[in-house]
Formats: sequence, C-alpha cells, structure tokens
Amino acid sequence: MEFEAETAPPSLSYKSLTDGQEALLALLPIPSGILGIMGSWVVIQMAFRMRKAQSWSPYQALLTGMNVCSIFYTMTNMTGSLLYPKETSTKVWAFGNDASCKAIGAMNQFGTAVMLYQAMLCWYFVLIIRFGLSDQKIIQSYETKMHIVPVGWALLTSFAGLFLDVYGERQVSLGCWIDECPFDDAGERIPCAKSTFSNILGRGSYVFTFFFLIISSIVNWRHARKQMKDADAHASTNDDAEEAAERSETIVRGDDGETQLGEDSKKRREAAKRKRDERNLNHIRDQAILFVGGFLLCNVVTYRLNFTVGDVRRIDLYSGTSVTYAEEMELPYKYYPLLVLQSLLLPLQGFVNCLIYVRPQYIKSRRHFPQESRLWAFRRAVHGKVILPVRPEAAHASMRITRRSKVAPKSTRIMFDGSRRSDGGTAELEDNTGSFGDDEPPAAEFGSQ
Repeated sequence: MEFEAETAPPSLSYKSLTDGQEALLALLPIPSGILGIMGSWVVIQMAFRMRKAQSWSPYQALLTGMNVCSIFYTMTNMTGSLLYPKETSTKVWAFGNDASCKAIGAMNQFGTAVMLYQAMLCWYFVLIIRFGLSDQKIIQSYETKMHIVPVGWALLTSFAGLFLDVYGERQVSLGCWIDECPFDDAGERIPCAKSTFSNILGRGSYVFTFFFLIISSIVNWRHARKQMKDADAHASTNDDAEEAAERSETIVRGDDGETQLGEDSKKRREAAKRKRDERNLNHIRDQAILFVGGFLLCNVVTYRLNFTVGDVRRIDLYSGTSVTYAEEMELPYKYYPLLVLQSLLLPLQGFVNCLIYVRPQYIKSRRHFPQESRLWAFRRAVHGKVILPVRPEAAHASMRITRRSKVAPKSTRIMFDGSRRSDGGTAELEDNTGSFGDDEPPAAEFGSQ
C-alpha cells in the first residue's frame, strides 16, 4: 500500500503496512509479555522463598536482578507500540504523546540491563567452570561489580538519553528508542549526533553482550571437554578401585592404636568424588548453554533488525550516499516477518529464563515421582515440598528415599540449584527450599568451598 507522509515532502511516498498488520504488531507482544512477566515473577518468588532458609548464592542473586529488570523491560515491550505520539506517528494505534514516547525510549534503554545481566551470568559460569572459584570467593571479589555494571550502565545511559533529548519514534523497534537523524526537504537524512549516541550507547550493549556470550560459551565448552577427557583417562583406575573396595572395605588399626580407613575404601571415595565432580560439571555446562541459547532465541531477531538500520546509517555517514525518507519508512514493510517474530520472542525472555531455572528441580521431580503428571512436577519444582504427591506410588517412593538419607555434617556447599549440600560424609538430601531430608537428591554444585 502506498502512503504519503504528512512530515515528508509532497513528492515522496513509500510502501507502508496495512492497518491490520500494524494492529497485529501492537497486539502480539501482549500475550508473550504476560508469559514473560509470569516467568520472571516465578524466578523471583522462588529465590525469595529459598532466601528464608539460607543466604543467596551469586547465581540466584544475578538471576533475581536480571528478572526484576526483565519485568520492567517486558512491560515496555507490551505497551511501546501503543504509546507513540498520536500527533506525529503513522502507527494506526498510536495513543501517546511526546512525553510517553520519551518515557518508553528511556525504559527501552534501561532494558540493556537485562542483556548485561546475561553477560554477568555468563561471566559467573566462566569463574566457576574455567577458574574453579567458589561461591564465597565470587561473593567477596566479584558479585558487587556484577550488579553495578548492568544497573549502573542502564541507569546512566537512559538518563543521559533524556538529558540529551535523543528519544523518539523508530521504525523497527517495539516502541520509541533512540531517534533517527532528521531529513531535509528533499527527503535525505542529515547526519547528527544521535547516530553516535545510538551506535555507542544502544548498539554497543548488543555488541558487547553478543560477543561476550559467544566467547564465554566457547571457553566453558572447551574446558568442560578437557575435564571430560581427563575423567575418561581415569575411568579404568576408578573401576579397579571400586571393584577392590567392594571385595574388601575394612577398617584397620595402625601401630599407634588409632583407627584408619583402609586403602581400598579411600580409593573408592576418591573415585566417587571424581564421578560426582564430572556429573556436576555436566550440569553446570548444560545450564550455561541453555541460558545463552534462550537469550539468543529471544534476542537474535532484535539484533538483526537493529543492525539493519545501523547498516543504513553507516552508508549515510561513511560512504556519502544519502538515505532517503522513503527508504527509511519502508523498513517495516520490508522486514515485516522479522517484526512479527520480534513481537513474539522479545517479551518471552522472562518465561524462557523461568523454564531454564526450574529445569534441574523439574527433572528430579520427574525422576523420583514418575507416576505424577508433568504439571505436578513443575509445581513441585516451583513451590517445593508444600506440593505433596497425589498418587500413593509416588508417596511410597518418596518415603523410601527419605529413609535412606542421613544427618550431614555442619559444613555446607552451595548447590547447582541454589540449595546447599553437606561437604564430606553422606550427602544430605534437600530441595531448593533449603529444608532437610527432602525426597530429591542434590543437584550439581556451583563451585567448591
């Protein structure tokens, strides 16, 4: 459909979306956003419920901060298409004004905190997997900086945008953001400082996060692969130690009269520890990969759209070839399928984070309560032991596992799902509520004390 803009010279016209297509782009973020907010709220609720029983690990703190920011960002995505300035916008459902557009622009810029929190979460995985740091060491040396970077950058740049008055309507984003440079009477773009602000403060966050995710994922994958090879090299030794321990696991008395563990039992314990560390490393690696994959799933289309406009701007600034008003305004028409995907995927970030965060507890619930439904297992993973088994078979299985658990020593270790497991001796069974004697075995560990 041909559209002649009131703000463009009379001779300029361009292809635009139909009213139905515009309405669809305005409505699609709403159901996705509701799911995203619900998912973020579940993660926050689980984290605060766990905090009543024990202190947070950096993993929980980072996810909580990311999902708090994600709620505000998702609300911005849901309403951004409706709050364009009614007087100047070409959108069919534009009900806002200049003030609402600037507010949405500032909130969209604040949404970069979600991306940077994702980068900090990846850095946390690198510290755990590659450098083998404990949670206590990360809390002492890194955790505060991990929160200052995303929140500080987002607040600083969002208020800087308001102060410099750079927010306005954009053609390929969910709501207002950093405005484009104006056009002259001939419909050609005039270079301005907004391009620099957009490239450095806007797209800079995208570039940093994207490359940081890729690099950290490669580092974690290579280190985990190396650890797996080292574990395979000890496989035969481990098997021999276990077989010997099964034949003779005894306690011997030394010449000094003190009781000592037999050599076979010691080898068996070492073999079991290596297997446990290998399993923990696999769990941590899987979670790291899933968080990166979930983030890219929700943001890859937005990356593509933002750098499409960036390519147009670079032609204007560096090649001397001017971008016309019609070419700029035809971007929604040209990239409409990508805009539909963006409207569906971008607000889902909180929902995807929720599924990944709940996954370890969900798998354990399904494994130890196979008779229960998948919905029950998800509720159990979210709410903990307050969700009781509804089928007798599952309840009996739970009782058998609980009877096998023993009291653990006082020292504890931060667990993969945020819970704690006893260090040494018999592992204490507990879920993400931090309570003792639960029916589910501990998940993988994040770091060692």
